[in-house]
Amino acid sequence: MARMTRRGLMTLLATASVASLSGCGSGPWFIRYRLTLQVETPEGTKTGSGVFEHGARWNDGITRGLGAGPGLAVDTRGEAIITDLGARGLLLCLMTRDETRAGSSDALLLPAIFPFEKWGGAIDNYSAYLDRLAWRKPVADAPLKRLPMLARLRNPLDPATAERVDPSNLAATFGSGVRLVRVTAQITDDPLAPPMIENKLPWIPTLQGSIANTLGLKHEYLDALNQMNDGSFRRRFVGAL
Repeated sequence: MARMTRRGLMTLLATASVASLSGCGSGPWFIRYRLTLQVETPEGTKTGSGVFEHGARWNDGITRGLGAGPGLAVDTRGEAIITDLGARGLLLCLMTRDETRAGSSDALLLPAIFPFEKWGGAIDNYSAYLDRLAWRKPVADAPLKRLPMLARLRNPLDPATAERVDPSNLAATFGSGVRLVRVTAQITDDPLAPPMIENKLPWIPTLQGSIANTLGLKHEYLDALNQMNDGSFRRRFVGAL
């Protein structure tokens, strides 16, 4: 069984762009999983849940012959998960990784939760890995450090109220007694939900780059408002899959 570290996986993925999902090669292959957040608050337990679709294509066809080099391109589609904490605001699990948190994932979240070495897969036999997951439909806890960026919106109608959240310390942002108890992932046949996030966050279609750029705010590169853009809240595959 091949063992692949995150560094090795990232190196191999870097040899192919996400755009190659719509190019020539083996695949694409798809699998869906439901991510559920369970948050403990003084007002009771709150949950948020959503289905993501993970897609992959191996670049071993005509593009490799043209010099593109071998590589696995992966992407994820879906919408950010919203957990409503009432007067405390909205907790969002976004679609992009947190550049300030080591290990944070986005399109690589699936193999981070269901690692190859446990589920009998390998980077060079990715379709068999996905087939095994689809057959077994496992449930697993998602390591908090591997989650994409988490954010709080104090006012859903005002993107300027967005701020980064530490998954291991929700109390620092939402107040005493608030804790992210558990995040679970389950392989599922459930369909993707119809697009709905704009109903809660109607300003998303107005974004031109990051929130900070859209609002004309000056922030450091790694500041939360500079890291959040349209793709943080909703993602579609690049190209025609």
